[in-house]
Amino acid sequence: PSSLCGRGPRCGDAGDAVHDSCNQDDDPQTEERDRIGAPGVAEDRRGRPVVSGYVYNQRAGTYAVSVRLLVEALDGAGHVVGSTTGYVFGDVPPSNRSYFEIKAPAKAASYRITIASFAWRSYGAGGG
Repeated sequence: PSSLCGRGPRCGDAGDAVHDSCNQDDDPQTEERDRIGAPGVAEDRRGRPVVSGYVYNQRAGTYAVSVRLLVEALDGAGHVVGSTTGYVFGDVPPSNRSYFEIKAPAKAASYRITIASFAWRSYGAGGG
């Protein structure tokens, strides 16, 4: 069983389609609780593609931290023509979402985004 699966979207010029992908994590105590919402593709001021969206944590009581995403540029046939990684801004709170914005490796027909790595962290009630 996979410990973490993300819904990795493929975004292209003709609109958004969803492609399911899964990242195996060696920690058997994690579960399928995070997903990637359908992001958008825009361009920065220099015309370079930027992929943005949200990562959702569906696990109650536990934060997803250090979430690293893999962005793959795909040609029209679905072959990888470039890749890069980037991080989600901050922690992904329990039963909530966090934003990401990553410069894509190249202009492409579509992009596939998957969760490359992460860690679970529980924050206690605290005290003095």
